[in-house]
Amino acid sequence: INGGASYARVSPLALTIDATDASGVASMCVSTAATCTAWETFATSKSLSVTAAGTVTVNAWFKDTWGNTSAAPVKSTIIYDVAAPTGGAVRAVAGNEQVALTWTGFADSGSGIGGYVVVSALGAVAPADCATGTAIYSGPLAAFTATGLTNGSTYAFRVCAVDRAGNTSAGATVTSRPAPEFNAPTGSVVINGGASYARVSPLALTIDATDASGVASMCVSTAATCTAWETFATSKNLSVTAAGTVTVNVWFKDTWGSTSAAPVKATIVYDSAAPTGGAARAVAGNAQLALSWSGFADSPAGIGGYVVVSALGAVAPADCATGTAIYSGPLAAFTATGLTNGSTYAFRVCAVDRAGNTSAGATVTGRPAPEFTAPTGSVVISGGARYTRVRVVTLTVAATDASGVDSMCLSSTTTCSAWEPFATSREYTLGATAGIAPVYAWFRDIYGNATTTPSGATIVYDPAAPTNGTVRYVTAATGAATFTWSGFADPTSGLDGYVVAEAAGTTPPADCASGTVTTVLATVTTATRTGVSASTPLAVRVCAVDKAGNVSTGATVIAR
Repeated sequence: INGGASYARVSPLALTIDATDASGVASMCVSTAATCTAWETFATSKSLSVTAAGTVTVNAWFKDTWGNTSAAPVKSTIIYDVAAPTGGAVRAVAGNEQVALTWTGFADSGSGIGGYVVVSALGAVAPADCATGTAIYSGPLAAFTATGLTNGSTYAFRVCAVDRAGNTSAGATVTSRPAPEFNAPTGSVVINGGASYARVSPLALTIDATDASGVASMCVSTAATCTAWETFATSKNLSVTAAGTVTVNVWFKDTWGSTSAAPVKATIVYDSAAPTGGAARAVAGNAQLALSWSGFADSPAGIGGYVVVSALGAVAPADCATGTAIYSGPLAAFTATGLTNGSTYAFRVCAVDRAGNTSAGATVTGRPAPEFTAPTGSVVISGGARYTRVRVVTLTVAATDASGVDSMCLSSTTTCSAWEPFATSREYTLGATAGIAPVYAWFRDIYGNATTTPSGATIVYDPAAPTNGTVRYVTAATGAATFTWSGFADPTSGLDGYVVAEAAGTTPPADCASGTVTTVLATVTTATRTGVSASTPLAVRVCAVDKAGNVSTGATVIAR
């Protein structure tokens, strides 16, 4: 096969056939199968097409002119491989005027790797295949050193594997730049002169680097990887947008391309937002006001301190750059002294973060006073009633104080939510939930002294009518009728009694306010009427009444 070759990459195969016989060879049978499939006239050569890669065995049988046939075929084998090698990776290590290349990972499952070809080109683009470019190596080794190169110039290489059948792979590429020295530059970066916080972008970077061959370029990034190289400079403005800790990474590259293995770093907390939140509190004293504040928050720089400004009257300064500055420092409390009792003072407290951003601030007013005893008082709901079926009730409020009661706070919970002018009577809307409804009252005098524990009163709020039961007619003596009822219920205020509404005939009253009406106690569950017969029937409706005054729709019965 193929002149005795061990491998083939092209079909058909070229067969050379020889046979002798005393009477002459008349025919032959050529097959890649183990049995003869078709006889043909003997010839000394034949082309045989194959498709499946792998070891191909060609069998040949011979027959002479008298029909004598070979007992067994003659055989020949070859490995058929049309697929190029796959995979592969190449590595370049630069040296002085040379680049050492090594490669691994090429594979060929057909005929196996037979050797390698290396081609090169000047620049960053490798030859398109191993038939172009400058051939610099061909052989079985997996390493080659390209010498006589120009330091500082970039070279691109392509390494192709060639299998034993002659198929050449697409190859693997690598670029490298030889140089006389390979020590990367060293350096440093400082942000905003070494400040820990910044509130303005861009940041000012101070950059320093040294190298034996000279620093040519740098890569400045807030990412963990280098994104773009630029000409080396000792200063640079870097714009940032995201608040938080900013890490600036700087890589350096010398004139031969030796690059920092890891960047130098510097960090700063960038915070362009003012602190948020905050609430201020003023506690009055005799000719003084004790201020305290809390709730200011700032991320990421954190709170650095506070500024307090004041103004006479109920309107605080518009910001902490106006008004009278009375405090600046880290504490969250300050006492303003030398004030006039009875006069109102307004304060604005601003938080300043470590980056220098100042918040809008929180305001509070206070009035120093000579006494601090809170008023005492009480609240009564609906004149002391125990039950109500309406949410809007009338409160009777009473309170006394040495300086005069100024305001009150009414609430359905144990937390005061809003102050209002003091009044001895006021309509109030109870909570929407049926059941025990509390009302709490706090009182405050003209100097702001307020009760800490509220006065309270409760009432049962029941907006729902009782649920109906049933009425049953019980025949009694002639001319009289007895009927009973049961099953009426009210879960909130409970039953207070029943209303019995009657009408002659067979049509009950439309409600328990119509017809002849009788009111009975809750303990009464039966009634007897005379003058009732088949010709003079009596229609009855029984309604339940709860303690809040709600009346059920009732249940009916016809007595005959």
